[in-house]
Amino acid sequence: MERKATASLLMLMLCVVLVAPLVQAADSGGVQSSSVQMSLSPASPTMGGSMDIEVTLYNNQSSEALGVSYGFYKEDISTSSRLKFSTVDILGESFTTVTATWSGLTEGEHRIWFEYEANGDTPVQITKNFTVQGLPNIRVTSVDFITDGPVFSGDNVPMAVHLQNTGTVDASASELLVEVPEQSDLFLPTPALMAGASAWVNTTITAPSSGLATIVVTPDARNDILEASEQNKAFDAELTVATRMDVSFLGELTITSPEGALQGPWTVEGTLVRTNGTQSEDVPIRLEVPRPSGGLVTAPPFSVSMAGMGYSQQPFSTEINMSTLFSLPTGTHLLTARINPFNTPSFVQESTDNDATTGTLLISPIPDVYVDAMAIPTTPSVRSGEDVEWRVTMENTGTIDVSGTFQYTFDGLEGVSPSILLRAGESFTWTTSLSTELGAHTAMFSGQWVPALGSYDDNRQNSLAQGTVLVESSLQLDWEFSSLTLNNADNEAATMPLADGEAYTLSINLTSRETGQANYSCENGEGSVIESLQADVMNRGDRVALSCTFTASAALSTVRLVPEDPSISSTFTRSFATLAANDGTDDASTASQAGTMTLFGFGALVLIGVLVAAVILTREREEDVERDIFEYCPSCDGELEGDEDRCPHCRFDLLKARSQFHDCHECEESVPDLLDSCPYCGTPQDVSSFFERRERRERRTVEKTPVALPQEEDENQIVTGTKNYAEAVKDFGFDEEHLEDEWDTNFEAAEAEVEAAYDRINAEELALEEMTEEELEAYNSQVTTTLKRSGQDESSHDIDAILASKGEIRTLGKDTGELSASDADIRERLFEITGEQGVMPGEKVQVGMTLTDSSLAGNEVAEATANFTFKDDDEPLSASNNPDGKSKSSAAKKPQRRRRAPKREEPKEETAECGACGADLPLDVDECGVCGAKFG
Repeated sequence: MERKATASLLMLMLCVVLVAPLVQAADSGGVQSSSVQMSLSPASPTMGGSMDIEVTLYNNQSSEALGVSYGFYKEDISTSSRLKFSTVDILGESFTTVTATWSGLTEGEHRIWFEYEANGDTPVQITKNFTVQGLPNIRVTSVDFITDGPVFSGDNVPMAVHLQNTGTVDASASELLVEVPEQSDLFLPTPALMAGASAWVNTTITAPSSGLATIVVTPDARNDILEASEQNKAFDAELTVATRMDVSFLGELTITSPEGALQGPWTVEGTLVRTNGTQSEDVPIRLEVPRPSGGLVTAPPFSVSMAGMGYSQQPFSTEINMSTLFSLPTGTHLLTARINPFNTPSFVQESTDNDATTGTLLISPIPDVYVDAMAIPTTPSVRSGEDVEWRVTMENTGTIDVSGTFQYTFDGLEGVSPSILLRAGESFTWTTSLSTELGAHTAMFSGQWVPALGSYDDNRQNSLAQGTVLVESSLQLDWEFSSLTLNNADNEAATMPLADGEAYTLSINLTSRETGQANYSCENGEGSVIESLQADVMNRGDRVALSCTFTASAALSTVRLVPEDPSISSTFTRSFATLAANDGTDDASTASQAGTMTLFGFGALVLIGVLVAAVILTREREEDVERDIFEYCPSCDGELEGDEDRCPHCRFDLLKARSQFHDCHECEESVPDLLDSCPYCGTPQDVSSFFERRERRERRTVEKTPVALPQEEDENQIVTGTKNYAEAVKDFGFDEEHLEDEWDTNFEAAEAEVEAAYDRINAEELALEEMTEEELEAYNSQVTTTLKRSGQDESSHDIDAILASKGEIRTLGKDTGELSASDADIRERLFEITGEQGVMPGEKVQVGMTLTDSSLAGNEVAEATANFTFKDDDEPLSASNNPDGKSKSSAAKKPQRRRRAPKREEPKEETAECGACGADLPLDVDECGVCGAKFG
């Protein structure tokens, strides 16, 4: 019981303690609070820190207080100093806590205000004061670089940093951070600083690359000191670094070698560039080539002198040869040029990153001339002394051209071929003909390719060729014709002609090229052996003599020395005229002559028979002759004269057909379409397959109506003359002597015209006679073709073009196809188209001659008058005096009777038939007078 009473007493006392302050709290709409319910954290704030503020509100009503508004303010209640403003709902008879934070506290005394309002009641304000303690604040105020002149990259630069504690509290020792570009960070110790005190921190840095460098300095880099502000503590100091002299390469290296040079030397060219130069300086350079197996192949270094101020360029060139690059294999290599390869301390420059450049070095393989080891003769064996042809094949296996000669020895003979050029990859067969020595032996050929000066052959061991040929030796004899002698039986020189029946001895020498034995037979002209001869040659070059005794026989004595082996020598033959002896054998001679005549007669008969057979076999049949005379249209097979441009049967364009060609299906040569067979291979050609097939029109037969002509006068009376010719001509106003002079003058003029016409006709032949041989050769070499192409056709040959240019075309009558008198307008149109001078219905026609007898009834006779006056001048009376070449109309002047020569019988004029209408026309006309068709 005592324990329960004690617990109840304690609870009661606690409630009294809690309720007692509330009794003194401010109230707004039933919500109570006071400064006791406002708590601040931390209790001792420092400058730069923050303050957390909490306020407890109590709703003493049983109902919930909704929308209680509240606000936190610093220093005073105003909108500008408000920290927080919000609303809250509080349950009946319950507590709630609202909070706010004041950041960035400054050193000194400060006041916090809290205001709330509930249920529209009067606002309640609560306030509390607090004190903010001060902190140290270390800042960099300046950075100084101690230099006497320009600072270059890599120079050591003294630096002094000034620090100050701007806070109100003393600062302990710390570290200063110095950040230099392209270098590691540098931490420097900083001494303790009392509030408001300052200090200097000194150090030395290395100047970075040229340009404007930024040095960053940060105090208390490790945050060992709690400062009033940790923001914006870093300090940037700028250091100007001047640019040093710097040498580099402009572009890549150019590496060249002489054309065709495989062993170098190689010329290496490049350009050096120097910036910020101040004086002349020698730049060391070395060439390097890496080995595929590792390591470097280096060339001796060389120097390039640079001069001038500021920026300058200096080209350089050097050579590298095979003695330096001998350890490198063939192919492409990367050659590097490096500046200051030994890093000489005195040679200082801005940067070494640009001290190298490269170029491509090509080491080509040395060409190798491969010679086929087998030299091949054209024949495996030859006779001694004869030539043998050798063939040697060689090939250039390299990538460039090479040249050289082929040196050889054969059968004791040494020689060198002409210079041979072998293109890259080319195979070549060299041939030569060499003579063999005498005697049987085996001849050896041996040769080797020898490169020319400046050319190459990588492997001399595969440049050899050898071969052998079997030389056969057999006796060879040559006739020595100058040693020929012919003696009679008395061993004296024979006289020509020889006497029939007498004995003669023929002797001749032979020269030898080999040794051996030869057998000859002496024969007469009939092939009978007279005697056998033998020639023995013991030593090469010996002469042997052959003699044969024979009996001469009329009328020709022939002696032949025939070798038994034709390979030893040729056959010797000589014939001698022989005179027959007169021994009373006339009857035999007569019989011989009779036989000869019989043979001649028989031969003549045989020749006549052969001639008759040739005529019979070569004569042409009638149809063959007709085929030769005419050509045939390839479209309708109609007969042609051969000079038409269009077929008269089907109107096919023959001019165009002559210019068409096709390829022969056998030899594929271009052949004219009109040829029946190929002129190259003789293959027959199907001519009709190349042209369209047309129907041939039959020619209309025009009935010829004979026209009776008046009986011709007997003109012989005109030329009978008169006894009193001189008096008769005087009646006409002429004089006989004057007429004779006129005849002579006219004859001379006619002769001159004939000569001029002859010169014109034969001008070409006369010009040829005056030409030199060179001009004649040049003239004869000119060729003028006569084959026309389709493009050379004239529009006048095309009847369709003619008709189209005339406008509207009308057809003939439908029934007969001919024009009648009622078709005069069509006939007139035809005359306009063809240009023919025709007769229209109603026009007067004068046929044949003009009647002069007016007494004849039923005839209309034109007036005829005669005028016998003439112009008396010296000009001859000839047709040439009439410039128009026309006589006056017969209606105005009665024709005079002139003296005519006796009429001669003229040959009948040849005519041709019009292909369009069938009318008979002279051969030399180019237009039909009936239908108007024109001919080519």
